[in-house]
Amino acid sequence: MGVDPVIVRNQAFALCLGMLGSFAGLTAALFPAGVRRLLIWSYYLDLAPVTFRYAESAGTFASQPWNGAVAGAALAVAFVCYIAGSFHVARQDL
Repeated sequence: MGVDPVIVRNQAFALCLGMLGSFAGLTAALFPAGVRRLLIWSYYLDLAPVTFRYAESAGTFASQPWNGAVAGAALAVAFVCYIAGSFHVARQDL
């Protein structure tokens, strides 16, 4: 039986990675745009209907225009990941 590089038996690793990622996603609006593109958890900021705009010492809420292409691409990637995960789990020995 081979070693699968995708599966990590220790769930604490995945839990810590998820917590760090969610914290990075929540604070990603404060990061420069180049750094924000490197973090997958910050992508939901582009899909949110409302954003917070920072200007000097004040900030305001602003609505973002609807971007159907980005939303469609996100749904397509989510569907592909779901199908790939379903096949991967179905092949596992339980």
